[in-house]
Amino acid sequence: MTTARERYEQKTKVVTFRVPNEIYDQIEDAKAKSGLSNADLIKLGAGIVQEEIKAKLAEASGLESRLAHLRAAV
Repeated sequence: MTTARERYEQKTKVVTFRVPNEIYDQIEDAKAKSGLSNADLIKLGAGIVQEEIKAKLAEASGLESRLAHLRAAV
């Protein structure tokens, strides 16, 4: 019998890579602006789960719009 951890590790892989500091800063900026995770950014770059990411961005945009309206009302 395998443990839950062993089953999890069989189904998932770890991706590690190094980037120059300038690229790292751009990635962090994109994450801060979009609210996406490293995994989401990699998937987006690879063209995977585009619909999910578009939905997250649309949700964030809607929230930002509501916040702007609330600020204007105050």
